[in-house]
Amino acid sequence: MNLFLYWINEDGEEELATPPLDGIILPGVTRQSILDLAHQWGEFKVSERYLTMDDLTTAVEENRVREMFGSGTACVVCPVSTTLYKDETIHIPTMENGPKLASRILEKLTDIQYGREESDWTITVA
Repeated sequence: MNLFLYWINEDGEEELATPPLDGIILPGVTRQSILDLAHQWGEFKVSERYLTMDDLTTAVEENRVREMFGSGTACVVCPVSTTLYKDETIHIPTMENGPKLASRILEKLTDIQYGREESDWTITVA
């Protein structure tokens, strides 16, 4: 599963961030599809960058986290509402905030997967 953070970054920009492919991160098809869609929409910054737990905890404390979600073949998109760090449960406000982006991505990807929406990602087999 790949992890995405939708937040207001340290520079005040709305950003969707996920760790870069560095040999440890799974180069998932769903991950790449989400990055491609977000780039196509052009509504917020899209980044492949390292995020630390300090980044996350600070952003949560400063109310800059909008959503966090995982992605993968089986779940497509799965909202994250808590994470455990140093024996402390950190509440992520994904569900209180919608989850508008995670839901939008899930709907778009499944519409493409099930042929409800045309895409250059699909090939019709007759």
